[in-house]
Amino acid sequence: MKDGSFLNWLPKHSSIRRRFFFGLSRFISICLLILALNLTLPTTINKVFGQTPQTMMFFGSPGSSWPATTIVGVQNGPIVTREIRVSDVTDANGLAAFMFKVKYDKTLVSIQDNDNNGIADEGQVTPGGFLASTGKQTACSNPYLDPDQTNVNNKKLAYVCVTLGPTPDAPTGTGNLATIKFKPGSNLGMFPLTLESTQLANNSENPNLIPHIIINASFRVARCADFTGDHKVRMADVSRVVENYGTSNALYDLDENGIVLSPDITIAVYQYGITC
Repeated sequence: MKDGSFLNWLPKHSSIRRRFFFGLSRFISICLLILALNLTLPTTINKVFGQTPQTMMFFGSPGSSWPATTIVGVQNGPIVTREIRVSDVTDANGLAAFMFKVKYDKTLVSIQDNDNNGIADEGQVTPGGFLASTGKQTACSNPYLDPDQTNVNNKKLAYVCVTLGPTPDAPTGTGNLATIKFKPGSNLGMFPLTLESTQLANNSENPNLIPHIIINASFRVARCADFTGDHKVRMADVSRVVENYGTSNALYDLDENGIVLSPDITIAVYQYGITC
């Protein structure tokens, strides 16, 4: 492939266009432990069994190297920022280009496009630092927001970034490909946040695709779990949800299904530290 041919990955136009039996403190600790294991288990398995790590693409929280398989936003609340991350790129030629689509439920969250031109507003989708981390020049497409032809409630974010020229060497390892800002809306609910049409290409003279797996996520929009009135979700707020486990107290029924159960506790735990 000739120098610069990765530019063919960049779209010329938008196409047609996610009171228990335990003591209270112990139960909360167990909830937090389960959430931590949920984030770290895939990598832990590879290390424990001595497997060669497989290249992965996944949603990650800023500053974290682990997949974020559960994402919780607050109804009409603050922006939820997530990264599209790649891990364990071991190809000897390194990563020279990537593309992906992210499917999300537009009735629950949005990627801001205030002028409705089908392109995310500036700063809503930005390139991560991984592709340029070795000093290579990069170019990225507009972040197109296309309708999902199979479901009117969904949209798809389409994004491509490429490197220019064969030198310097392309990066290997783990890093952030792109950062996306989701704005929770007024509707409550949960949807699968999925990666589609993902491609990773190496930096060889005739580039080859890098095999990889993807890890998707679930995204829930829920009521704010602040019950003390300080506009911040703290341990006292989580404790109140736990204390009302099994009741029909609507105040603590965060998913509004008529009864306070473990999903409501999970929502409160994931909102811990959020200002709302």
